[in-house]
Amino acid sequence: GGGGGALPAGAMPVVQLDAGRRSANVSVELPAFWFGSERFNVTLVDDGGTARGGRNTSDVRAWELVVESVNHAPSFTLLVTQLHQMEGAGVQAVAVAANLSAGSPTGNEDGQALSFQVGVSE
Repeated sequence: GGGGGALPAGAMPVVQLDAGRRSANVSVELPAFWFGSERFNVTLVDDGGTARGGRNTSDVRAWELVVESVNHAPSFTLLVTQLHQMEGAGVQAVAVAANLSAGSPTGNEDGQALSFQVGVSE
């Protein structure tokens, strides 16, 4: 798994048969920002029992859940909305942003380079 480790036990997939019992759907609720892969084994069980050598369980089938990571938007807090400078004052450094984040709160995007793009608003 990724995004913080193995898939938590509470996120186990649930398989439900359709009304006609010809197919099934799987659903899984994943933790926020989790990505990675997990392998699962699945069997189909009927209620016919195992008396007289019967089998009520299918052969094991395996499938893999793959959750691709995505690049989350960077974020920041703007500290000021107006900058005032006197004519001829020269270059001044003013703090304008704080709480810069590369994206994901899990920290898996912390290695991404951050830069500001500044344009004229019309």
